[in-house]
Amino acid sequence: MTMTATSIDLQPTLTGESIMLRPLKATDSESLYESANDPMIWEQHPSPLRYQRDVFDLQIFQTGLLSKSTLVVVDLKLKK
Repeated sequence: MTMTATSIDLQPTLTGESIMLRPLKATDSESLYESANDPMIWEQHPSPLRYQRDVFDLQIFQTGLLSKSTLVVVDLKLKK
């Protein structure tokens, strides 16, 4: 019996009636930063300066989020 490797798509695009899940792209940086740039969000976090653009870019967006498994939720009702 021979086993073959199966390829799994770790970044699928899944679409439903009201939301879509899709892979995070480098072009999502600005929208994500708009959501994360409030100091109150990070106030009790071990790295409380993540609301600052340079820290956000280095600690959040460039390291980790552009991995092969981060998905963005898109509200399809807001896109219209």
